Amino acid sequence: MIRRLGAVALAGVLLAGCGSVKLSTAMISWAHDNGFAASAKTLSIDAAHVATALRSASSGVNELHTVTGVLLLAAQSAQTQLPTPDDQATNLLNGAYASLGAAANVGYNAAASPLKRAQALGLLAQGLAKLSEGSARVATASIP
Repeated sequence: MIRRLGAVALAGVLLAGCGSVKLSTAMISWAHDNGFAASAKTLSIDAAHVATALRSASSGVNELHTVTGVLLLAAQSAQTQLPTPDDQATNLLNGAYASLGAAANVGYNAAASPLKRAQALGLLAQGLAKLSEGSARVATASIP
């Protein structure tokens, strides 16, 4: 009985070593396969367009609907790329995409409300900060 348990344990250790991939290799592959750099850049640009529209009192309903709709789609698209091979990166990016999506939703109905415009701007700032942290974690986890 003890021999069998020992053999099973040894087989488990050997099998675990056979299929392991370094985190850096997995993260580099994930980032490449999902176009992470381009996605993060697109989100940042879209967020900047929303911020510009929210800060301009002359931005009307149609303009806010357009720019927030584009941001929401980009955030939802980025969300589908999760999870990453790294839990910390996944959590940071998930928070970023959620905040950017929330900013888009609040900003969508903010044309006549300075308070909603301010709330949306705050969510944008929060989302971009988390995106920056998530991007840094992706880069760090990609170091061999």
